[in-house]
Formats: sequence, C-alpha cells, structure tokens
Amino acid sequence: DRYDFSWGDQRLEVKTSSNRQRQHHFSLEQANPPRGVTLWVASLFVESDVGGQSLGEFWDRARELATGDAELGFRIERTCLESLGSGWREARTARFDQALAAQSLAIYPIEAIPRITVPIAEGVSQVRFLASLERSRQISDQQLAEIPVLNGLTGHRH
Repeated sequence: DRYDFSWGDQRLEVKTSSNRQRQHHFSLEQANPPRGVTLWVASLFVESDVGGQSLGEFWDRARELATGDAELGFRIERTCLESLGSGWREARTARFDQALAAQSLAIYPIEAIPRITVPIAEGVSQVRFLASLERSRQISDQQLAEIPVLNGLTGHRH
C-alpha cells in the first residue's frame, strides 16, 4: 500500500531512521495524496539494542491489540510479512531501543515536508526523493491530541 495506515480520508506514513537524522525517502505519489485526503508523516529513530524489545514482541503485541478485528489482524500480518520478506522469522529476533523510538517520535503534516509537487513533466514516472525534515515544523502534542486517528500517540513523546 502507498501509506502505512488509513482511516477514511486520513493517512499516516511512518518513516524510520537508524542514523538519528530525519531524512526519509518518498515517492512522488506518496508525498502528494489525493485531493481531500489528509496525510501525516511519523518520523522516529530506530537503533538495535541487545536488551531492547524484539520485533517479534512488537508484532505479537500488535496482534493482541487487533483481537476481535479480523480485518485489522489480517492487515498487521500482511504488512509485517511483506515488509520483512522471506527473512521474517529471523527478523522477529532483532531487538530495538523502544525508549529511543518513543522519545524521538515526531509527526508532520505533509505540507510541512519539503517535497516535489505535481504536476511534473509528461513522461516522467517512478520519481523518488530524499527529504530532510530537520527544518520542518512538527505538530505539537496538543494538536496531536485533537486529531482523533492520531491521539493514541500522545504521551509517547517527550
């Protein structure tokens, strides 16, 4: 799917960085949602941590949270399997610093992110680019709390 999460006319794309720089890759289509669609980008830092939580534990927790919602459970499984590919069993053992990820979480409206906009020259396709969010304005915790589909993320940032 083009976006990681969608609710009606709202979308959330999650981008991670292992070098503590808010530089993320986007496709032209991803950075220019359809008219009437609101898009937020979540940016967080991820680092390996021998004592951290495993990807398998995160995956299992997502399954638990989806109990009773078969469609959501299916989407979680599909997303994890497609993202990890044929090495998914081994990937489940990788451990990450959950505190760093939670503390570094920043949410941006797509309009705040430097991006290539449409229209582009006829005949050009599959455009991808790297955007630096370092100077982009993230939404505040108060704004985050006012967005129903995102308000579950409040309290996770410091």
